[in-house]
Amino acid sequence: MNTQQLHWDDFKIAYTVARYQTVSAAAQSLGIHHATVIRRVERLETDLGLTLFERSASGYQPTHQGRLLLQLGNDIEQAFLNLKRKINLNPDFTPEVIQLWVHTKIQDIVIPLLSQFLLKVPHVLFRFVLLEEKETADIHITDPIDFHGDHQVYFCQTELQLAGTETYFLHHHLPEKTTQLQQHRVLDISEGLPVYSKWIAKHHIPHRLIVQNLNQLFCAVRSGMGIGCLPIDEINQNASLHPILRDTFSWSYRYHLRVIQPGSLSENLVSLIRFLTMNQNLHTD
Repeated sequence: MNTQQLHWDDFKIAYTVARYQTVSAAAQSLGIHHATVIRRVERLETDLGLTLFERSASGYQPTHQGRLLLQLGNDIEQAFLNLKRKINLNPDFTPEVIQLWVHTKIQDIVIPLLSQFLLKVPHVLFRFVLLEEKETADIHITDPIDFHGDHQVYFCQTELQLAGTETYFLHHHLPEKTTQLQQHRVLDISEGLPVYSKWIAKHHIPHRLIVQNLNQLFCAVRSGMGIGCLPIDEINQNASLHPILRDTFSWSYRYHLRVIQPGSLSENLVSLIRFLTMNQNLHTD
């Protein structure tokens, strides 16, 4: 998953494909080459770590995630129409820009919530800052280990489970009990999920590959480097991933919302924080 940059034009292209359900129609509507449409959709799927479309000779059929993207695009389009009407009624109106830093793993939760918020409060604009601009954001929604200070609240959590890729298991047997993990490469993490690292240490697994953070861990498992934990929803949705010891081990990983400058909050920012925290029951289970 791309942690450096989210390409918003890719969302527009994928949204258009979801509307027309063929690459050629989407390309004609956007005025770009069909090869560009295919490449940009594939890049977005790679960035999100999701499959948005089922490809066939008849066209591109949206998956469950693709249908969510279509609904998100419809909501954003309606929000922009509302904003346009407001600006036309008041030419001097300047929308407030709210800057956010959102962990890539939960962008698929946060972005639909933002589109719902825009339907209620259309006179704001959102800007997602890049990694190097992180400290300029008004709100962070990310790992608690990134936070400093007390101005944070729980937002959601991801349920994790041991898994490996089909490619990895072509060369290694599928473990059916914990002791068999000692014959495998197991991916460990140096920070961010201590309960998982303690579990690995407890079982004296000799062949460990240690990565620095959770994103690196997920990427390493997806690439077939070894066995490690992944979000349960991703395992269930990806046929090339095989869960291991499903009823034996699982872990939770929490994400928090942090307010960067709590002493100077605008009315719109307060409304957004309240709206997001009221919807914190949405999980990536």
